[in-house]
Amino acid sequence: MLNYNQGYVNGHQLIAFFGRHKSAPESQRQFRSKLIDNFTKSLSLIFQDKNILDIQQDEKDQRMLNYRLNSKIYKILSEL
Repeated sequence: MLNYNQGYVNGHQLIAFFGRHKSAPESQRQFRSKLIDNFTKSLSLIFQDKNILDIQQDEKDQRMLNYRLNSKIYKILSEL
């Protein structure tokens, strides 16, 4: 949420934020996958029938994805 106005958060930033940048690439991929999956599952309990994340492919690295909260969900959460 803190990065919402600056744009998307990429997978590398997520790994660095949680201090997993020194682990093996496969371990990083699994961690990122579980993190995003658990995050979306948790929020989908509250926000049913909505896309939780706006996901785009990174322009520089086609293997990496960029994440951002759906604008409607961001608006609701920011008002809490």
